[in-house]
Amino acid sequence: MLNQIMLVGLAALSLTACTKDTVEETAAPCGVEISSTAPAAGNSNFYYRGDIRVTLTDADSTAEISVDGVTGTSALAEDNKSLSFTPDAPLDPSTAYTFTVDYCGGSAPVDFTTSSLGTAIDDPSSLTGSVFALDLQADDVEIVIPAGVGSVLESYLEIALLLEVESADASTLQIFAALGSDSDGEVQEFCDPTLPFPDADFTGAPYFQLGPQTTTISAAGLDVEIRDLFISGTFAADGSYWGGGVLQGSVDTRPLVPLLEDCDFNESTPETDDDCEDGAICELVEGFGVACEDCGDGTEFCLEIKAIGLGGDSVSTDLDVVALGDCHEQCEDTWNYSEDGSWDGTWSNAECSIPFPDPE
Repeated sequence: MLNQIMLVGLAALSLTACTKDTVEETAAPCGVEISSTAPAAGNSNFYYRGDIRVTLTDADSTAEISVDGVTGTSALAEDNKSLSFTPDAPLDPSTAYTFTVDYCGGSAPVDFTTSSLGTAIDDPSSLTGSVFALDLQADDVEIVIPAGVGSVLESYLEIALLLEVESADASTLQIFAALGSDSDGEVQEFCDPTLPFPDADFTGAPYFQLGPQTTTISAAGLDVEIRDLFISGTFAADGSYWGGGVLQGSVDTRPLVPLLEDCDFNESTPETDDDCEDGAICELVEGFGVACEDCGDGTEFCLEIKAIGLGGDSVSTDLDVVALGDCHEQCEDTWNYSEDGSWDGTWSNAECSIPFPDPE
């Protein structure tokens, strides 16, 4: 469940190997080779707002990326092995492009084509009432920050989210999220509260952008603050799916410690365990060379997270707004029962007061 807080608390395609067999070099090798590119040569489904990324086998401070007919910024990471190109403006959807990697081994052109995402929606309000799935373990989802820790954090992404468009017009998008059930990710989990989001900017429809803004997310009985929460994505022109999603923010890891496998405070592991103190998650990622940052209160327990490649299909379901956990007529955990199986007149959540359903 650590993942669900990171996501709603708390996206661009996965790196695909691009070997020298698919990259034409125009000069003799210098010992440095292209390890991977995103997009890969021949890719026909690149997100029109995605960054082009290249990984080299060794450091090369001269390496840079350019795109034919496109202005933008080429940047090298500190290791001089990873580089990226960010266009000044979004690429055109359903359009062929060529980017070139210039490095000490020569000049390597790579052809690719953007997907149809970015094609205009005739009427943005047609999205109102639509519900979209979000599978956090989909092949395209990638945690790029913290660098090198993605594979560890992705192991926690075992839940489904559902997003409903409450309203949409040419300027504003209103959405909220609900957890999907463990047995069927397209069915709402009514025992957990829904997750409201601030209004999103929809002036770039079909692209939307929410934040950055600091917010507190309540789920699984935990309240987690996310600083500078930013979420974006693009709806398909026909409203059948969304993609290219990005989620970024700085998560206060302290409330998440009980969700670690060895720190279940409701079971056998005591809260006084040294391995389960406030800094437990920060100590976990520190082993990968990642440091937590200041939460704004002088304590360094916050972890910057960025996931790319988020998206999902439109699903045939309606979501209910659930204000309180364990407080919904379709949540069996709402009511406490006597030994004989009858309702004892109390609710699991002391703030809940919905009536017990009448027998059929």
